[in-house]
Amino acid sequence: SPSSAASDVYKRQYNDKVDYIYQGDANEFEYLKSKNLQGYVFLPDVDTDIGYFVDKQTSNIYFFHPSGYLELVK
Repeated sequence: SPSSAASDVYKRQYNDKVDYIYQGDANEFEYLKSKNLQGYVFLPDVDTDIGYFVDKQTSNIYFFHPSGYLELVK
């Protein structure tokens, strides 16, 4: 599935010690929907409220919070 593929890419590039839990696609988050973004949202299985958004078009990965925080991971 696209969501597990995106999670696998993230784990390989950034942190393979943490599991990532699929939270849904961009249509399920008002902020992402309002920006016409397409992609997938994950939360790391650790104590945090900041998740990740993987852009389906560009494969860019962003820090994401549903309140409207979206910042490209360097």
